[in-house]
Amino acid sequence: MEIRITPKDATVVVHCSGRLDTVGSRTLHDGVLGSGLAPEFKNIVLDLDQTDYLSSAGLRVVLMLQKEALARGGVLVFCGLQSYVSQVIAMTGFGDRFPTFVTVEEAIAFCGGNGEGTKEAADPFFEGTNGRLRVISSQSAEPVVRVMGSIEDVLYARVAPQDVVSKKFFETEYSIGFGGLGDKLNDYYHVMGEMITVGGTMVWLPTDGQDTPDYLIPKVDLGDVMIRTGFNVSVAGGFNELVLFESASPEGCTVGELYSQLFDFARARSEQTGYHGVLGLAMVADMATVLGSGVRKSAVIDFQPSNRLMITAPENYDAWMESDQAPRHRGVTALIVGVGACLGDDLDHFDQEQLNEVFYLHPANIGSRTQMLHNHAVVFQPLPLPNPAAGLEAAIESVVDAGEFIDMRHLLDNSRVSRALVGIGYVQRVEADDRAVFAD
Repeated sequence: MEIRITPKDATVVVHCSGRLDTVGSRTLHDGVLGSGLAPEFKNIVLDLDQTDYLSSAGLRVVLMLQKEALARGGVLVFCGLQSYVSQVIAMTGFGDRFPTFVTVEEAIAFCGGNGEGTKEAADPFFEGTNGRLRVISSQSAEPVVRVMGSIEDVLYARVAPQDVVSKKFFETEYSIGFGGLGDKLNDYYHVMGEMITVGGTMVWLPTDGQDTPDYLIPKVDLGDVMIRTGFNVSVAGGFNELVLFESASPEGCTVGELYSQLFDFARARSEQTGYHGVLGLAMVADMATVLGSGVRKSAVIDFQPSNRLMITAPENYDAWMESDQAPRHRGVTALIVGVGACLGDDLDHFDQEQLNEVFYLHPANIGSRTQMLHNHAVVFQPLPLPNPAAGLEAAIESVVDAGEFIDMRHLLDNSRVSRALVGIGYVQRVEADDRAVFAD
């Protein structure tokens, strides 16, 4: 490993050539941190155009460099990633932590905007009717939506004990569905409800009549505490782009309108993005209003309606479903995980049976019928939107660490978003999830 350092205003560009393995990582550490950075430098650009190998030791040094940059009020960004290095970064989740650019010039321009980017360089704008999107970073990824269980079993309240499975936290980092927490089946089976996993947390809304979500943040995941679920949709494989959305209206735009703009954005760039009509999202959002929904009773076979109709049928809806007619929360911060399909696009690319398991017609969603959306949200007292340059994962972690938890709900499409940091996955496959094990 050889390194060469080029200063540019408040940024240093570290050109790396060779293998960033155990020996190379020491060279990088000593060349940047060992000699000490001058006080005027706060941003670090790692140019890996000539680096063909990256090990865990190299990643540890990258984290040390990021810590130094953040302490100076700056950022660390990647550029020029070769194929293998890009795959390692995506596989380890580092792609969500660090903005990534193709060229050194784009990376410098981003840092030159104090971590906010510049219109002319690394972050193209996309203007829409509902607001403005600005690309923060892009990375190579192949997002996959994995489906466990059957949405029809939930809608017809026929989830049987043998349908409930256990999943480990690390297998459900971004997921939504129907489930709960507990040791034995009888501890949770009759009170399962809406659930979400995001940023190392699991939140569910027990159907015990208390209307109080249960919020769990495992500091150390030993694999002992399992998520129990009768239906789960997870977004895996990473996110292709991180974008900043700003609503054109002070009142915010609806979640449905935000998805419409994201579909337009993806469609206009389909040759670059590989968009096929389905998006997987995770976001940190400033919410002008939150309207939510949830099941009142666990959708298990013991409670199946005597008329055998869906729990969303008019005859059963009031007894089974709770949906807000007016905003439940205003001016809050939310972590949102969701999947959306544009019905106007050709969806034949996907396994239709699995795709149909992801979505259902929710009677309280009265917006556009040209798209199908399924979103859950964890709600916190308002926080400043995290610095986009820190990356999606770091932004979510900052909310989890500093936020005051309020609520968790199935998010209705007419909830309003003022501003959001959005991780977009251009979904390549929708497939059955075979990683779960049957519950005790």
